[in-house]
Amino acid sequence: MLNERYSYLRRGVNCYWNSMSLLLEQFGLEPLILKHLNFGYVYSNPSLDITFELEAEQPNTLGWLQNYIGTSKSKVAPHKLREFLHNNTESFLLCVDVKVLSTMYPTFPPVHDYHYLNIVGVENENVHVKDQYFGYHGPIPIDLINNSIQSKKIKQAGEVIKLNIETARINNFNDEMIKCLKYEFLLKLSQYLQGHFQFDGVSYYTGTTAISKLYMEIDQVFSNAMSRQESIQDNWNFLIRRFNTCFLYSREGMLYYLNKYHHIVSLDMEKLINYLGYSLSITRKISFIIMQANLKNKDPQQIIPTLQLKLEELMSVEKDIHKEIDTVYQKLNIMERSITD
Repeated sequence: MLNERYSYLRRGVNCYWNSMSLLLEQFGLEPLILKHLNFGYVYSNPSLDITFELEAEQPNTLGWLQNYIGTSKSKVAPHKLREFLHNNTESFLLCVDVKVLSTMYPTFPPVHDYHYLNIVGVENENVHVKDQYFGYHGPIPIDLINNSIQSKKIKQAGEVIKLNIETARINNFNDEMIKCLKYEFLLKLSQYLQGHFQFDGVSYYTGTTAISKLYMEIDQVFSNAMSRQESIQDNWNFLIRRFNTCFLYSREGMLYYLNKYHHIVSLDMEKLINYLGYSLSITRKISFIIMQANLKNKDPQQIIPTLQLKLEELMSVEKDIHKEIDTVYQKLNIMERSITD
């Protein structure tokens, strides 16, 4: 079944971590995805660099997660895929060329190259897929999957990633894990309040600072995107994906988490969750305006004033979010100190 409207929330900024969260969920360990979430918004520069998006795919960034999970990687050759699928008994991630999938399934737009699918089973000539990133849950023909792992341009194509979890940890969400998550949540709150962080040599602004930077540099953002030596369509796709990753998906991931797991940090965060939800609705409108401009072949200069008005509206809400995050941070800090004293 296709989910054209995509009404639910992603679980992070990239396809890898969205699919990995589904694997963790099977073992009752999905709360651990907090390690690779942030409050958003995230802005680097007018080129919209997003190296932070790769964090979840780098083994050296697992940190304390290494105490609970590990991954094994292998490659499946196209001529071995059918046999592998029928012999496999557990869910896994498979790296595919999303542009191949898009030829038959419009739910998978060709906005980036490699994509990690969560493979949950096989029946006859179909692979059953749960994809949180693009919002598709259903069958895909094995032949199409086979074609999608044959890309010569994508070195990861055909990569299989399985989750390794110590038997003792399965379905045993213990005090040690909760302590790690509370500490991690404090770090996320602090990172947001600081207004910036750095990853892989790139500096990123967050929250109100990110909105302010985008507002001031939006002309240059569009100019940089449209001056790429690619087709107009590819340039629009680039812009949409980068904006969504930095602004839409980062906030969706944290809102999903707080809606489902806020009880883990033992705080009443209803007010913060409501603010985040409101800001997300505005962000989705901004994303929609950009997509509509693409479909209607508008000149970017036609929509920039409209986008700036929406960013002003967003900034107003974000100031309330900043105050609420500061309140939550102070309360949680006091609670943690009282426990350790």
